[in-house]
Amino acid sequence: MNKRLITVICIVGLITCYLPGANLLELSVRETIAATGAQIDAGNRIFLGRSAGNVVIAYQGADGKTYLSRSPDNRTWSSSLLEGIPHGAYLQGLAAAGSQVVVGYAILGQIFTISSIDEGLNFSVPVAVTPPQQNASIQDMAIDERGVIHIMFHRHNSYWDYNYARSEDTGKSYRTSLDFTGYTDSNSTGYSGCVQAAHGNLYTLYQDNNDAFAVKLGVSKDSGESWTITRLGPSSGGRLSLAANPQDPDLLYIAAFNIDGLTIIKITEATSSSPKFSPVYGDGNLVPHEQAVVSIHIAIAQDQTLTVIYLHPVTGSYSLLSSHDGGNSWEKSLLSTNQTPTNFLWNAELLPVADEFLFARSDGRGNIIVHGPEIGAKKVQVYTPDPDGFIELQSMSEPFGIAMTLEMPMILFSIPQSGMYDITHLDQETIPLYFALYDPEQSLDIILAENYDGSTVSDNLRYNLNEGILYLLALIILDDTDLGQTSRFSITNLEKEATAIEQYKSSAPMLLGNEHHVAAGMFNSFVISSSGQVFATGLNSWGQFADGSTEYKKTFSPLVSNMNDVVSGHGHTLYISNDRILYASGRNVDGQIGDGTKQDRLSLFKLADDVVSAAAGYGHTLFVKTDGSVWALGANNRGQLGDGTTIAKTQPVKIFDGAHAVFSNNRNSSFILASDGSLYGFGDNDEGQLGLGQQSPILLPSYLTDHVAYVAGGSSHTLLLLQDGSVMASGRNVQGQLGTGNTETSYKFTKVAERVKDITVCDHSSFLLMENGMVRASGSNKYGEFGTDSTKTLPMSTQFVLVFEDAADISGGKSHVVVLKKDGTIWTTGLNDNYQLGDTSQGFRTKWRTVFDL
Repeated sequence: MNKRLITVICIVGLITCYLPGANLLELSVRETIAATGAQIDAGNRIFLGRSAGNVVIAYQGADGKTYLSRSPDNRTWSSSLLEGIPHGAYLQGLAAAGSQVVVGYAILGQIFTISSIDEGLNFSVPVAVTPPQQNASIQDMAIDERGVIHIMFHRHNSYWDYNYARSEDTGKSYRTSLDFTGYTDSNSTGYSGCVQAAHGNLYTLYQDNNDAFAVKLGVSKDSGESWTITRLGPSSGGRLSLAANPQDPDLLYIAAFNIDGLTIIKITEATSSSPKFSPVYGDGNLVPHEQAVVSIHIAIAQDQTLTVIYLHPVTGSYSLLSSHDGGNSWEKSLLSTNQTPTNFLWNAELLPVADEFLFARSDGRGNIIVHGPEIGAKKVQVYTPDPDGFIELQSMSEPFGIAMTLEMPMILFSIPQSGMYDITHLDQETIPLYFALYDPEQSLDIILAENYDGSTVSDNLRYNLNEGILYLLALIILDDTDLGQTSRFSITNLEKEATAIEQYKSSAPMLLGNEHHVAAGMFNSFVISSSGQVFATGLNSWGQFADGSTEYKKTFSPLVSNMNDVVSGHGHTLYISNDRILYASGRNVDGQIGDGTKQDRLSLFKLADDVVSAAAGYGHTLFVKTDGSVWALGANNRGQLGDGTTIAKTQPVKIFDGAHAVFSNNRNSSFILASDGSLYGFGDNDEGQLGLGQQSPILLPSYLTDHVAYVAGGSSHTLLLLQDGSVMASGRNVQGQLGTGNTETSYKFTKVAERVKDITVCDHSSFLLMENGMVRASGSNKYGEFGTDSTKTLPMSTQFVLVFEDAADISGGKSHVVVLKKDGTIWTTGLNDNYQLGDTSQGFRTKWRTVFDL
């Protein structure tokens, strides 16, 4: 990340300061008012978190009540009263992850929480964490990858100790471990405590006052059942803050602020019995006086940017330190000036969000201010109309802004390639506009398309545009108060987007476009032609072919048309049309079809609009919409819906934002590929198929790795195709399906191949489509999945063997494989008990055979 260095000469000497890079620049210069009417007296608390689709802030109002403010983008905020928290309660904590939001508070010395499983829209009744008369206070809260809530708290009665509580049922009940550091600590400990959940571990940092204010680190690898406590060294008190590296479970950073100054410490081998620590920054001139507010915050972004924000003890300004090399060098900048906090407990929060940061604080005048970027927003070029109202559009590759300085701006543009285009007003909800498309060379009296259908004004229009024509898009403001606002638009070639092929596979429907391709369900096979015609063969007993029957297809037979892609799970099938409508049919015992019933569906059911990717598991469905949101429904017994629960859903629930594609294995594990290439996983993990280094089910989307292009999941193993063409594998390996040359199960992703174009799997086999069209395989060959005229499994020392050549596309079912050859012929091999090979026979076949020709 580039930085510009500015050197200025001051009277007192040479001072070097820095202009922050992209992810810190907006933290420094962009402020949003998240709430008004906040308490400005001593003791107000502000807590910041992020659920799957919202940034959330808990705060106390000037009226003594507690509120929650929510925003999907750090652009528009809405506040609501937390009615379950009584008037006069002392707000003490917030944790958010996935669909869960938990708020902690104390009243009369007793700790309570209220919990939400719909991102803060509705909350449970208060649940007691501690009994009365303990004079307890929450130090910090966290929610881990499994959806377990963890609370660190302090008792101020006769004990003065550090305590821990957790809930495994989304806050309905808690189990506490009192004085859990008693075997290592003094009788007055647990001050300035904080906790973080990452990598399947818990990390807590605190001070032991009667042990020379020693800073101590606690690590739990079993969700709080047991802890390893390490004494890092004595201190002079003050405040502490902890950051866990999002990519390395053994790397932590501590920020300490006390009368010795500001110190930043790097900890390596954090999960070992002897963590190593060393200072990476120190400023002994930053010494708070006795009455000064001490405020320190540290966080690490996904791109490894390390950020520290502290309240300057002399100037009363929030200052920012950042490092992009693990703390070897630091940059300093000013975040805001002239704060006037009045109490030691005046609180603020720093939150990493992907490669960005958000910082929430009070301005001392009743407003909650959030520093940082608009979440998920693309940087846009803004055009201003000339005196005649015209704008000549220079580029349509990214969304663009129009400064609405006139009541009717007119955009002139031409397109580089003929096709069906979508023109969308991205701010229609907040800045309503009417807009219409014209061909001025033909006539300005004829409207080609508009966003008004006679009764409703929508946010988009679609029209088949031709190259070489200058089009005019006229905009009309519907509310005069919006004059001067900036409206964002996108112009998208739907056909080009559908046919765009990235360097490597990145999303099923986005990649496939107008090319022939194949897809395999557990017991059936599909061919999708370049025209969108779908052909299928195999099992149809639940109606997964959507032809109104439950009869087998013994050969590839025509089904529906105008489809971009087909995804088939255990017994239900998802169809994505060329206009991005998602249809579903087939098995519905878990509500995976989304029609509100649990009756099997023999015909197409329209599940959602604007869908770009979908995944079908054993009994659940995932899909991504054009806005990047991820929705889930169906079975959820292993957390495969990623909503923080194990409760099945018969209607889609939103679980994530900023996604590019979704994937599922053949059972109950799910994956989300974010638009930045980072991968998140959740659901079943009993064989390490999520690659997290452990075997517990994961109830919320959890970060796995980055630079991912595609995912293929078998029964209990997973392959990842990275953007550089390399392949990584994790999970069960009894049949050698990971391609590691052995049969040892791997609980973390291991590199197994390079120069790969595409990947697919069967239940216990893996297949690589190489850049040269060759197909290589590993794992089980029980039913002739390799097509080598044998059912012998390869020697375990063998990794991937050549099984096919000249392939253009490949897809694996339960135990059969379908290949599209470059000449347009379809070849199959393997299990054929349900006619899935398309050659009218049954049983299994061990040799490749051509069965269909496009």
